[in-house]
Amino acid sequence: MPVSRLLVLALSLTAGGGAAYLTTQGEPEVRQVTMTQTVPDERVEILVAGADLEQRRLLAPGDLEWRSWPKDAVLDGYVTRAEQPGAAEELAGNLLRASIAKGEPVRRDRIGVSDGGYLSAMLSSGKRAVSVKVTAESTAGGFILPEDRVDVLHTVVENNGAGGVTRTVVTNVRVLAVDQQVTAPETNAVSGAKTATLELGPGQAEIVSGAEATGILSLSLRSSADNDEMQIVANEDRRTIQIFGRGQVRTAQTN
Repeated sequence: MPVSRLLVLALSLTAGGGAAYLTTQGEPEVRQVTMTQTVPDERVEILVAGADLEQRRLLAPGDLEWRSWPKDAVLDGYVTRAEQPGAAEELAGNLLRASIAKGEPVRRDRIGVSDGGYLSAMLSSGKRAVSVKVTAESTAGGFILPEDRVDVLHTVVENNGAGGVTRTVVTNVRVLAVDQQVTAPETNAVSGAKTATLELGPGQAEIVSGAEATGILSLSLRSSADNDEMQIVANEDRRTIQIFGRGQVRTAQTN
């Protein structure tokens, strides 16, 4: 084959390959796209505060309102429209046991019943109000106020007065009132107090009353950051304690 024909054939093959390459590169890239459908969260209506509501306030019509809420975020104790459609009006006149911020869900345990006395409405379900004798010295210098949390200390003085033994009989209990004061005074101190009313369970009430009859009681002020800690109650034999928390009661032995 003549050289000229071989040269023409080579040029033709080269041109054809280049055209094929350019054609391939020019094609748009095909990508597979998967379409997903977004399912909206299931929602329910719950009762919330329509404004900042202070503790010990008697609820009035319009204080509470319904708001849409993710069903998965509804906690035990929330008031739902499906369960109690007339709650916004029915709860008017009841007492708030704790402050509620605007938009905050309303929990059933924060609302006291309207029947009965003022203090009984402040009590949590299953609790008792027990008053103990106190002095300024036994109440952190008079700085223990209503709604504080305290430990109850029991001191037994020896017969000769030379010494005594002190132990903690109840921990993390709520102070309902100091004398007849159920709200903290502006001075943040109560001078000359004679009694403190504590919120106790039935078993705790028996232990505290028995301890007061056999010795001296003092209240030890706790940090508000520890309000969620479990309660511990010491029995009279000093070897057994009961631990209250998360809806359960546990018993433990001590030395």
